[in-house]
Amino acid sequence: MAFYKDVVRQHQRGFRWCCLLLCGSGAMLLAWPTSGIAQSNTVVLSRAEAVRLATERSPRLALTRADSTFAAAGLQLARQFENPAFSASYSKAAPQTHFSLDVPFDWPGARQSRISASQSEVAAATFRRANERAALELDADTAYSRAQALAARATLSSRIARDADSLLGIARLRRDAGDASDLDVELAIVFAGQSQNSAVSDSNAAIVSRAALQAVLGLSPDSVSVALSETIDVASLGTMERVTIAPVPLAGARGSNANSAPSYSVAAAERDLDAANYRVLVEQRRRLPAPSLSVGFEAVNPGGSGGLLPTVGFALPLPMFNRNAASIQLARAEQERAKVGVSIAKLERALTLSNSVRDAQSAQLRAARSSQLVSSANRIAALSLVAYREGASPLSAALDAQRAAREALAQYVDDVATSRIADSVLRFYSLTSVVPPQ
Repeated sequence: MAFYKDVVRQHQRGFRWCCLLLCGSGAMLLAWPTSGIAQSNTVVLSRAEAVRLATERSPRLALTRADSTFAAAGLQLARQFENPAFSASYSKAAPQTHFSLDVPFDWPGARQSRISASQSEVAAATFRRANERAALELDADTAYSRAQALAARATLSSRIARDADSLLGIARLRRDAGDASDLDVELAIVFAGQSQNSAVSDSNAAIVSRAALQAVLGLSPDSVSVALSETIDVASLGTMERVTIAPVPLAGARGSNANSAPSYSVAAAERDLDAANYRVLVEQRRRLPAPSLSVGFEAVNPGGSGGLLPTVGFALPLPMFNRNAASIQLARAEQERAKVGVSIAKLERALTLSNSVRDAQSAQLRAARSSQLVSSANRIAALSLVAYREGASPLSAALDAQRAAREALAQYVDDVATSRIADSVLRFYSLTSVVPPQ
Protein backbone atom coordinates (compact mmCIF):
# COMPACT_ATOMS: atom_id res chain seq x y z
CA MET A 1 0.00 0.00 0.00
CA ALA A 2 2.84 2.36 0.84
CA PHE A 3 4.41 1.49 -2.52
CA TYR A 4 1.30 2.60 -4.39
CA LYS A 5 1.14 5.80 -2.35
CA ASP A 6 4.74 6.61 -3.33
CA VAL A 7 3.95 5.98 -6.99
CA VAL A 8 0.89 8.25 -6.86
CA ARG A 9 2.87 10.93 -5.04
CA GLN A 10 5.61 10.83 -7.72
CA HIS A 11 3.02 11.09 -10.51
CA GLN A 12 1.42 14.09 -8.80
CA ARG A 13 4.82 15.75 -8.44
CA GLY A 14 5.56 15.14 -12.13
CA PHE A 15 2.18 16.54 -13.10
CA ARG A 16 2.88 19.73 -11.13
CA TRP A 17 6.25 20.19 -12.85
CA CYS A 18 4.62 19.73 -16.26
CA CYS A 19 2.00 22.36 -15.40
CA LEU A 20 4.70 24.76 -14.26
CA LEU A 21 6.68 24.24 -17.46
CA LEU A 22 3.61 24.75 -19.63
CA CYS A 23 2.62 27.92 -17.76
CA GLY A 24 6.14 29.30 -18.00
CA SER A 25 6.33 28.56 -21.72
CA GLY A 26 2.94 30.19 -22.28
CA ALA A 27 4.00 33.25 -20.32
CA MET A 28 7.18 33.53 -22.38
CA LEU A 29 5.21 33.24 -25.62
CA LEU A 30 2.76 35.90 -24.47
CA ALA A 31 5.48 38.24 -23.28
CA TRP A 32 7.70 37.87 -26.33
CA PRO A 33 5.54 39.80 -28.86
CA THR A 34 4.86 42.54 -26.32
CA SER A 35 8.54 43.11 -25.65
CA GLY A 36 9.19 43.18 -29.38
CA ILE A 37 6.53 45.84 -29.83
CA ALA A 38 7.95 47.93 -26.97
CA GLN A 39 11.39 47.81 -28.55
CA SER A 40 10.03 48.70 -31.97
CA ASN A 41 8.30 51.79 -30.52
CA THR A 42 11.57 53.17 -29.14
CA VAL A 43 13.05 55.79 -31.47
CA VAL A 44 16.80 56.39 -31.35
CA LEU A 45 17.47 60.03 -32.22
CA SER A 46 20.60 62.03 -32.81
CA ARG A 47 20.75 65.69 -31.91
CA ALA A 48 20.15 66.84 -35.49
CA GLU A 49 17.22 64.42 -35.87
CA ALA A 50 15.67 65.69 -32.63
CA VAL A 51 15.89 69.28 -33.84
CA ARG A 52 14.34 68.33 -37.18
CA LEU A 53 11.54 66.36 -35.53
CA ALA A 54 10.74 69.28 -33.23
CA THR A 55 10.29 71.65 -36.18
CA GLU A 56 8.05 69.13 -37.94
CA ARG A 57 5.78 67.99 -35.10
CA SER A 58 5.67 70.72 -32.46
CA PRO A 59 2.35 72.64 -32.27
CA ARG A 60 4.20 75.86 -31.51
CA LEU A 61 4.94 76.44 -35.20
CA ALA A 62 1.27 75.84 -36.03
CA LEU A 63 0.40 78.99 -34.06
CA THR A 64 2.93 81.04 -36.01
CA ARG A 65 1.55 79.66 -39.28
CA ALA A 66 -1.90 80.77 -38.16
CA ASP A 67 -0.54 84.27 -37.45
CA SER A 68 1.04 84.38 -40.91
CA THR A 69 -2.23 83.27 -42.50
CA PHE A 70 -4.09 85.97 -40.57
CA ALA A 71 -1.62 88.64 -41.74
CA ALA A 72 -1.90 87.43 -45.34
CA ALA A 73 -5.69 87.65 -45.11
CA GLY A 74 -5.34 91.23 -43.84
CA LEU A 75 -3.18 92.09 -46.85
CA GLN A 76 -5.77 90.64 -49.21
CA LEU A 77 -8.47 92.62 -47.43
CA ALA A 78 -6.47 95.84 -47.80
CA ARG A 79 -6.03 95.28 -51.55
CA GLN A 80 -9.65 94.58 -52.39
CA PHE A 81 -12.06 97.25 -53.65
CA GLU A 82 -15.41 97.96 -52.06
CA ASN A 83 -18.42 96.52 -53.87
CA PRO A 84 -20.86 98.96 -55.52
CA ALA A 85 -24.38 99.28 -54.14
CA PHE A 86 -27.42 99.00 -56.44
CA SER A 87 -30.63 100.78 -55.43
CA ALA A 88 -34.11 100.89 -56.98
CA SER A 89 -37.11 103.03 -55.98
CA TYR A 90 -40.61 103.85 -57.14
CA SER A 91 -42.65 107.04 -56.78
CA LYS A 92 -46.04 108.26 -58.06
CA ALA A 93 -44.46 111.40 -59.38
CA ALA A 94 -42.99 111.21 -62.84
CA PRO A 95 -40.62 109.63 -63.56
CA GLN A 96 -41.86 106.80 -61.40
CA THR A 97 -38.95 104.32 -61.40
CA HIS A 98 -35.42 105.16 -60.29
CA PHE A 99 -32.31 102.95 -60.58
CA SER A 100 -28.81 103.89 -59.41
CA LEU A 101 -25.42 102.27 -58.81
CA ASP A 102 -23.25 103.75 -56.04
CA VAL A 103 -19.52 103.16 -56.51
CA PRO A 104 -17.36 104.08 -53.47
CA PHE A 105 -13.71 105.03 -53.95
CA ASP A 106 -10.82 106.13 -51.75
CA TRP A 107 -8.95 109.37 -51.64
CA PRO A 108 -5.57 109.26 -53.41
CA GLY A 109 -2.96 107.53 -51.23
CA ALA A 110 -5.37 106.01 -48.69
CA ARG A 111 -5.53 102.59 -50.32
CA GLN A 112 -1.75 102.41 -50.78
CA SER A 113 -1.22 103.28 -47.11
CA ARG A 114 -3.50 100.42 -46.06
CA ILE A 115 -1.65 98.02 -48.34
CA SER A 116 1.74 99.14 -47.00
CA ALA A 117 0.56 98.67 -43.39
CA SER A 118 -0.66 95.15 -44.17
CA GLN A 119 2.57 94.29 -45.96
CA SER A 120 4.53 95.35 -42.88
CA GLU A 121 2.31 93.14 -40.73
CA VAL A 122 2.97 90.19 -43.05
CA ALA A 123 6.72 90.80 -42.78
CA ALA A 124 6.47 91.01 -38.97
CA ALA A 125 4.57 87.71 -38.85
CA THR A 126 7.22 86.11 -41.08
CA PHE A 127 10.03 87.24 -38.78
CA ARG A 128 8.15 86.02 -35.71
CA ARG A 129 7.67 82.65 -37.33
CA ALA A 130 11.38 82.42 -38.08
CA ASN A 131 12.20 83.48 -34.51
CA GLU A 132 9.82 80.87 -33.06
CA ARG A 133 11.34 78.19 -35.26
CA ALA A 134 14.84 79.10 -34.04
CA ALA A 135 13.61 79.17 -30.43
CA LEU A 136 12.07 75.73 -30.90
CA GLU A 137 15.38 74.43 -32.28
CA LEU A 138 17.12 75.91 -29.24
CA ASP A 139 14.66 74.23 -26.86
CA ALA A 140 15.10 70.87 -28.57
CA ASP A 141 18.89 71.23 -28.55
CA THR A 142 18.87 72.25 -24.87
CA ALA A 143 16.54 69.39 -23.88
CA TYR A 144 18.82 66.94 -25.73
CA SER A 145 21.89 68.27 -23.87
CA ARG A 146 20.14 67.97 -20.50
CA ALA A 147 19.01 64.44 -21.31
CA GLN A 148 22.61 63.59 -22.25
CA ALA A 149 23.94 64.96 -18.96
CA LEU A 150 21.36 63.18 -16.81
CA ALA A 151 21.88 59.91 -18.69
CA ALA A 152 25.63 60.20 -18.08
CA ARG A 153 25.03 60.97 -14.39
CA ALA A 154 22.82 57.87 -14.13
CA THR A 155 25.59 55.75 -15.65
CA LEU A 156 28.15 57.22 -13.27
CA SER A 157 25.88 56.65 -10.28
CA SER A 158 25.42 53.01 -11.27
CA ARG A 159 29.16 52.56 -11.59
CA ILE A 160 29.80 54.20 -8.21
CA ALA A 161 27.11 52.01 -6.63
CA ARG A 162 28.94 48.92 -7.92
CA ASP A 163 32.22 50.25 -6.52
CA ALA A 164 30.49 50.83 -3.17
CA ASP A 165 29.30 47.23 -3.14
CA SER A 166 32.86 46.10 -3.86
CA LEU A 167 34.13 48.27 -1.00
CA LEU A 168 31.51 46.73 1.29
CA GLY A 169 32.70 43.25 0.30
CA ILE A 170 36.31 44.19 1.06
CA ALA A 171 35.31 45.58 4.46
CA ARG A 172 33.52 42.35 5.36
CA LEU A 173 36.48 40.24 4.25
CA ARG A 174 38.84 42.32 6.35
CA ARG A 175 36.52 42.11 9.33
CA ASP A 176 36.33 38.34 9.02
CA ALA A 177 40.12 38.25 8.79
CA GLY A 178 40.43 40.42 11.90
CA ASP A 179 41.93 43.45 10.12
CA ALA A 180 38.81 45.66 10.39
CA SER A 181 36.07 46.35 12.88
CA ASP A 182 32.30 46.26 12.69
CA LEU A 183 32.39 50.06 12.47
CA ASP A 184 34.09 49.85 9.09
CA VAL A 185 31.44 47.44 7.85
CA GLU A 186 28.63 49.69 9.05
CA LEU A 187 30.23 52.71 7.37
CA ALA A 188 30.56 50.73 4.15
CA ILE A 189 26.89 49.64 4.40
CA VAL A 190 25.76 53.26 4.81
CA PHE A 191 27.91 54.39 1.89
CA ALA A 192 26.63 51.57 -0.33
CA GLY A 193 23.00 52.40 0.55
CA GLN A 194 23.52 56.08 -0.19
CA SER A 195 25.13 55.20 -3.50
CA GLN A 196 22.18 52.98 -4.41
CA ASN A 197 19.74 55.78 -3.57
CA SER A 198 21.72 58.22 -5.71
CA ALA A 199 21.70 55.74 -8.58
CA VAL A 200 17.91 55.35 -8.35
CA SER A 201 17.38 59.14 -8.21
CA ASP A 202 19.69 59.79 -11.15
CA SER A 203 18.04 57.04 -13.18
CA ASN A 204 14.61 58.56 -12.54
CA ALA A 205 15.93 62.03 -13.45
CA ALA A 206 17.25 60.63 -16.75
CA ILE A 207 13.82 59.18 -17.56
CA VAL A 208 12.13 62.49 -16.71
CA SER A 209 14.56 64.39 -18.94
CA ARG A 210 13.79 62.12 -21.89
CA ALA A 211 10.07 62.63 -21.27
CA ALA A 212 10.69 66.40 -21.33
CA LEU A 213 12.55 65.98 -24.62
CA GLN A 214 9.58 64.10 -26.04
CA ALA A 215 7.27 66.95 -25.04
CA VAL A 216 9.47 69.45 -26.89
CA LEU A 217 9.43 67.17 -29.93
CA GLY A 218 5.64 67.09 -29.93
CA LEU A 219 5.47 63.47 -28.71
CA SER A 220 3.38 62.25 -25.81
CA PRO A 221 5.42 62.16 -22.57
CA ASP A 222 3.20 59.47 -21.02
CA SER A 223 5.66 56.70 -21.91
CA VAL A 224 9.35 57.20 -22.64
CA SER A 225 9.94 56.08 -26.23
CA VAL A 226 12.99 58.18 -27.19
CA ALA A 227 16.59 57.03 -26.85
CA LEU A 228 19.71 59.11 -27.41
CA SER A 229 22.20 58.03 -30.02
CA GLU A 230 24.73 60.66 -28.88
CA THR A 231 25.85 60.28 -25.28
CA ILE A 232 28.64 61.55 -23.07
CA ASP A 233 31.19 58.75 -22.90
CA VAL A 234 31.66 58.29 -19.17
CA ALA A 235 34.21 55.52 -19.76
CA SER A 236 36.72 58.11 -21.02
CA LEU A 237 36.32 60.44 -18.05
CA GLY A 238 39.41 59.02 -16.37
CA THR A 239 41.70 60.44 -19.04
CA MET A 240 42.94 63.99 -19.45
CA GLU A 241 41.10 64.40 -22.73
CA ARG A 242 38.00 66.54 -22.63
CA VAL A 243 34.73 65.03 -23.83
CA THR A 244 33.11 67.49 -26.24
CA ILE A 245 29.97 67.50 -28.33
CA ALA A 246 30.09 68.79 -31.89
CA PRO A 247 27.78 71.83 -32.16
CA VAL A 248 24.80 71.61 -34.46
CA PRO A 249 24.37 75.00 -36.24
CA LEU A 250 20.92 76.51 -35.97
CA ALA A 251 19.14 77.78 -39.07
CA GLY A 252 20.25 81.23 -40.13
CA ALA A 253 23.16 81.57 -37.71
CA ARG A 254 25.58 84.37 -38.48
CA GLY A 255 29.07 85.05 -37.30
CA SER A 256 30.76 88.45 -37.37
CA ASN A 257 27.66 90.39 -38.46
CA ALA A 258 25.64 89.38 -35.40
CA ASN A 259 25.79 92.88 -33.91
CA SER A 260 25.27 94.82 -37.15
CA ALA A 261 22.19 93.08 -38.57
CA PRO A 262 18.90 92.93 -36.61
CA SER A 263 17.69 89.71 -35.10
CA TYR A 264 14.35 88.16 -35.96
CA SER A 265 12.69 89.68 -32.90
CA VAL A 266 14.12 93.15 -33.59
CA ALA A 267 13.17 92.92 -37.27
CA ALA A 268 9.60 91.94 -36.30
CA ALA A 269 9.37 94.90 -33.92
CA GLU A 270 10.62 97.24 -36.66
CA ARG A 271 8.00 95.93 -39.08
CA ASP A 272 5.35 96.52 -36.41
CA LEU A 273 6.55 100.11 -36.17
CA ASP A 274 6.29 100.51 -39.95
CA ALA A 275 2.75 99.15 -39.87
CA ALA A 276 1.83 101.56 -37.05
CA ASN A 277 3.22 104.50 -39.03
CA TYR A 278 1.12 103.57 -42.05
CA ARG A 279 -1.95 103.14 -39.82
CA VAL A 280 -1.53 106.71 -38.64
CA LEU A 281 -1.46 107.91 -42.25
CA VAL A 282 -4.57 105.89 -43.04
CA GLU A 283 -6.52 107.37 -40.11
CA GLN A 284 -5.34 110.90 -40.91
CA ARG A 285 -6.58 110.56 -44.49
CA ARG A 286 -9.92 109.39 -43.16
CA ARG A 287 -10.62 112.78 -41.60
CA LEU A 288 -12.69 113.43 -44.68
CA PRO A 289 -14.72 110.25 -45.33
CA ALA A 290 -14.46 108.53 -48.67
CA PRO A 291 -16.86 109.83 -51.36
CA SER A 292 -18.93 107.76 -53.77
CA LEU A 293 -20.06 108.14 -57.38
CA SER A 294 -23.66 107.37 -58.28
CA VAL A 295 -24.84 106.57 -61.83
CA GLY A 296 -28.27 105.38 -62.94
CA PHE A 297 -31.40 106.12 -64.88
CA GLU A 298 -35.09 106.94 -64.47
CA ALA A 299 -38.01 105.61 -66.46
CA VAL A 300 -41.85 105.43 -66.71
CA ASN A 301 -42.75 109.04 -67.23
CA PRO A 302 -46.55 109.19 -67.88
CA GLY A 303 -47.56 112.17 -69.93
CA GLY A 304 -44.00 113.13 -70.63
CA SER A 305 -41.30 112.12 -73.04
CA GLY A 306 -40.61 108.38 -73.15
CA GLY A 307 -37.31 106.52 -72.82
CA LEU A 308 -34.68 106.34 -70.14
CA LEU A 309 -33.43 109.41 -68.35
CA PRO A 310 -29.78 109.01 -67.24
CA THR A 311 -28.70 110.31 -63.81
CA VAL A 312 -25.24 111.04 -62.37
CA GLY A 313 -24.49 111.99 -58.79
CA PHE A 314 -21.62 112.53 -56.38
CA ALA A 315 -21.89 111.87 -52.63
CA LEU A 316 -19.46 113.51 -50.23
CA PRO A 317 -19.86 112.79 -46.47
CA LEU A 318 -19.58 115.92 -44.34
CA PRO A 319 -17.34 115.76 -41.23
CA MET A 320 -19.72 117.79 -39.11
CA PHE A 321 -19.72 115.83 -35.82
CA ASN A 322 -16.22 114.33 -35.84
CA ARG A 323 -13.09 114.34 -37.93
CA ASN A 324 -11.88 110.85 -36.97
CA ALA A 325 -9.92 112.26 -34.03
CA ALA A 326 -10.46 109.23 -31.80
CA SER A 327 -9.17 106.77 -34.41
CA ILE A 328 -6.16 108.97 -35.08
CA GLN A 329 -5.38 109.08 -31.37
CA LEU A 330 -5.58 105.28 -31.12
CA ALA A 331 -3.30 104.89 -34.14
CA ARG A 332 -0.75 107.25 -32.61
CA ALA A 333 -0.87 105.34 -29.33
CA GLU A 334 -0.08 102.13 -31.23
CA GLN A 335 2.73 104.00 -32.97
CA GLU A 336 4.27 105.04 -29.64
CA ARG A 337 3.88 101.53 -28.34
CA ALA A 338 5.63 100.12 -31.41
CA LYS A 339 8.52 102.58 -30.95
CA VAL A 340 8.97 101.45 -27.36
CA GLY A 341 8.76 97.82 -28.53
CA VAL A 342 11.66 98.35 -30.94
CA SER A 343 13.78 99.93 -28.20
CA ILE A 344 13.02 97.12 -25.76
CA ALA A 345 13.76 94.43 -28.38
CA LYS A 346 17.13 95.99 -29.20
CA LEU A 347 18.05 96.41 -25.54
CA GLU A 348 17.04 92.86 -24.60
CA ARG A 349 18.92 91.43 -27.54
CA ALA A 350 22.11 93.35 -26.68
CA LEU A 351 21.87 92.36 -23.01
CA THR A 352 21.17 88.67 -23.63
CA LEU A 353 23.86 88.48 -26.30
CA SER A 354 26.52 89.91 -23.99
CA ASN A 355 25.40 87.65 -21.13
CA SER A 356 25.44 84.63 -23.46
CA VAL A 357 29.02 85.39 -24.47
CA ARG A 358 30.12 85.54 -20.84
CA ASP A 359 28.18 82.40 -19.93
CA ALA A 360 29.66 80.46 -22.84
CA GLN A 361 33.21 81.51 -21.96
CA SER A 362 32.70 80.69 -18.28
CA ALA A 363 31.20 77.29 -19.09
CA GLN A 364 34.09 76.44 -21.39
CA LEU A 365 36.61 77.33 -18.67
CA ARG A 366 34.76 75.29 -16.03
CA ALA A 367 34.55 72.27 -18.33
CA ALA A 368 38.28 72.48 -19.12
CA ARG A 369 39.16 72.76 -15.42
CA SER A 370 36.79 69.95 -14.46
CA SER A 371 38.41 67.61 -16.98
CA GLN A 372 41.69 67.93 -15.08
CA LEU A 373 40.01 67.39 -11.72
CA VAL A 374 38.29 64.24 -12.99
CA SER A 375 41.57 62.54 -13.79
CA SER A 376 43.04 63.38 -10.39
CA ALA A 377 39.89 62.33 -8.52
CA ASN A 378 39.79 58.99 -10.33
CA ARG A 379 43.42 58.26 -9.48
CA ILE A 380 42.87 59.21 -5.83
CA ALA A 381 39.78 56.96 -5.61
CA ALA A 382 41.62 54.01 -7.18
CA LEU A 383 44.71 54.44 -4.98
CA SER A 384 42.63 54.82 -1.82
CA LEU A 385 40.76 51.59 -2.63
CA VAL A 386 44.03 49.73 -3.11
CA ALA A 387 45.45 51.24 0.07
CA TYR A 388 42.42 50.17 2.10
CA ARG A 389 42.49 46.68 0.61
CA GLU A 390 46.13 46.35 1.66
CA GLY A 391 45.48 47.91 5.07
CA ALA A 392 47.58 51.01 4.44
CA SER A 393 44.74 53.51 5.00
CA PRO A 394 41.50 53.60 6.98
CA LEU A 395 38.05 53.15 5.46
CA SER A 396 37.13 56.78 6.04
CA ALA A 397 39.88 57.90 3.65
CA ALA A 398 38.63 55.53 0.95
CA LEU A 399 35.05 56.73 1.40
CA ASP A 400 36.11 60.39 1.18
CA ALA A 401 38.06 59.63 -1.98
CA GLN A 402 35.05 57.87 -3.53
CA ARG A 403 32.78 60.82 -2.68
CA ALA A 404 35.28 63.28 -4.15
CA ALA A 405 35.53 61.24 -7.34
CA ARG A 406 31.73 61.04 -7.63
CA GLU A 407 31.33 64.78 -7.17
CA ALA A 408 34.10 65.54 -9.64
CA LEU A 409 32.62 63.24 -12.29
CA ALA A 410 29.12 64.64 -11.82
CA GLN A 411 30.43 68.21 -11.93
CA TYR A 412 32.32 67.50 -15.13
CA VAL A 413 29.22 66.07 -16.82
CA ASP A 414 27.20 69.11 -15.72
CA ASP A 415 29.89 71.48 -16.99
CA VAL A 416 29.98 69.76 -20.39
CA ALA A 417 26.20 70.05 -20.70
CA THR A 418 26.22 73.67 -19.49
CA SER A 419 28.91 74.53 -22.01
CA ARG A 420 26.88 72.96 -24.82
CA ILE A 421 23.70 74.76 -23.76
CA ALA A 422 25.50 78.10 -23.41
CA ASP A 423 26.94 77.70 -26.90
CA SER A 424 23.46 77.00 -28.30
CA VAL A 425 21.98 80.02 -26.53
CA LEU A 426 24.79 82.21 -27.85
CA ARG A 427 24.14 81.06 -31.40
CA PHE A 428 20.42 81.65 -30.96
CA TYR A 429 20.88 85.27 -29.91
CA SER A 430 23.41 85.73 -32.72
CA LEU A 431 20.75 84.91 -35.31
CA THR A 432 20.05 87.73 -37.75
CA SER A 433 17.22 88.44 -40.13
CA VAL A 434 19.60 88.73 -43.07
CA VAL A 435 20.26 85.39 -44.77
CA PRO A 436 23.91 85.16 -45.92
CA PRO A 437 24.48 84.45 -49.62
CA GLN A 438 25.00 80.81 -50.47
